[in-house]
Amino acid sequence: MRRLIVEDPMSGPATWSLRLGWLALTVFVLAGVLTRWRRVELEPGLAALAAACIVAGLALLLALFAFVRIWNEGHRGFGRAVGGLVLAVLTLAYPAVLAGLAFAGPPMLDVTTRPVPPLTFSASRPASVAREGWRPPPPLPGLRERQRAAAPPVAPLDLALPEDAAFALTREAAEALGWEIVEAAAPGGRSAAARLEATTASLVLRLPVELTIRVAATSEGARVDARAVTRAPFADLGGSRWHIERLLAEIDARASLL
Repeated sequence: MRRLIVEDPMSGPATWSLRLGWLALTVFVLAGVLTRWRRVELEPGLAALAAACIVAGLALLLALFAFVRIWNEGHRGFGRAVGGLVLAVLTLAYPAVLAGLAFAGPPMLDVTTRPVPPLTFSASRPASVAREGWRPPPPLPGLRERQRAAAPPVAPLDLALPEDAAFALTREAAEALGWEIVEAAAPGGRSAAARLEATTASLVLRLPVELTIRVAATSEGARVDARAVTRAPFADLGGSRWHIERLLAEIDARASLL
């Protein structure tokens, strides 16, 4: 008489966790690469990244559910559940880091060295065209106060140089950093202070970061103020504050060589 060997069934949640894990990681990597290299528009790219995170979250939940089913009912598929869990964690790792930084303090999407009077971006036609019609939203009420409470404010840079020399140095520094100069108003023009409008990008996803920079004469030389605003709805590594600090450090280093 032949013995019938009955195997434990394969866990459906484990199988789907692995499938969704691979899907999430693939979409996340592709969307990240395409967004970084501007092969897709910013909004669809960010939407794809968000969708990948949702799928990864579902894969994570299915993996945890599969572990419970495997433990209680003896189903097969432990390796698949582990695979789905690992893929989900890999997909969610970087967004989790950004979320942790966001919850650790107030938003740093809009950072300035001079809150009062506020630095405003140019509304000229060339600047508007270069920025695709984008204008920064007004800062949320109390944002500057919460930023100062969370971290030391970024101070303006005072230089013992004439205004025109400080402006030339500021432009050289911005160009050395690889920033695109959107508009420039040299000292002595119609505006009260020399001004630079520039655009750059964050480190990882290359999210657009817009900057407006003022160089104004002081009693002892010139002062450089800057405001940087990230155009995306969330922060990325190498965001607004980081770019202002880089600019001021580059200007200061160049001024020390004069």
